[in-house]
Amino acid sequence: MISEEKRTRGQFCRFHSEVVRDVVWETDPSYRYTWVSPADFGMRGFEDHEVIGKSVLEFLPAESHDPVKRSFTESLRRMMSGNGTPVVQSGMFQSTADGAGVSTEITVRAVIEEGRHLGFVGSTRDLSREAEDTEKIRDYLGEIASLRSELNLMATTDRLTGLANRSRFDEAAQEEARRSNRYGLTFSIALIDIDRLQTVNERFGRLSGDEVLRSLSELIRRCIRNIDHAFRWDGGEFALVLPNTALHPASGVAERIRSTVEGFSFPAIGRITVSIGLAESVKDEDQEALVARADRALHAAKTGGRNRVALAPAGPA
Repeated sequence: MISEEKRTRGQFCRFHSEVVRDVVWETDPSYRYTWVSPADFGMRGFEDHEVIGKSVLEFLPAESHDPVKRSFTESLRRMMSGNGTPVVQSGMFQSTADGAGVSTEITVRAVIEEGRHLGFVGSTRDLSREAEDTEKIRDYLGEIASLRSELNLMATTDRLTGLANRSRFDEAAQEEARRSNRYGLTFSIALIDIDRLQTVNERFGRLSGDEVLRSLSELIRRCIRNIDHAFRWDGGEFALVLPNTALHPASGVAERIRSTVEGFSFPAIGRITVSIGLAESVKDEDQEALVARADRALHAAKTGGRNRVALAPAGPA
């Protein structure tokens, strides 16, 4: 006889099975269903009375009968030998009420009570639904990755000009310095500052000053090469990283920017100029030292009369 404790536990397990997506079922020793959980209607579309009393094999194609029988027999052998590990049979195609069929995975465990074989308990998982869930998870993870990429872009992009910001410049310059030191390459950086931006803001208003920054950003984009990188540095300052570029060709890029800005008429403001400080990397120099030399060159361009390109001497000052 089944003890009252086990009977109560069995009732609890049946209640639990009503809230899970997998179909949970019980059979007699001849594989005839004695109970199925409500999830079976969602998976196969059959009512209880269409399933209870029928063999598990009736819902499987003929070629699956022997593999399923072997699974049930193996689960009984394991239980009789003291090994209660369930047997899992994947890729079982089962009939459905609508005739479409469903690919499933069956897990079965024999039930032994006081030495008597009472039947089997098991579960059936809808593999097609699992594949759909996997696809949903993949899509969800893709959305997370896309959102993370967007957030990263927002965190490293200057909202006013659309250029990469100061933190992104630091990363790019550090990476270029490491690459330069490792492979013996040369690169240059330029710092660009709008001459008398404060005067523009005072005469025409800050909104006009913002428009100058946006227009200047676009002019810089047009003047640099595909391999170059432009950044909004701070206020009216911009920065360039010029990979694989020595001082002389870098000065050509800087001069092109300076002359283009000088000849451009900014809407509602007219003409403005920029000063540019340029520095070429030297072996084993870190990014901070290189930026400091470019900044001193920019100061020299400013104090030298503005609207000019100044080149930093090679090596530390």
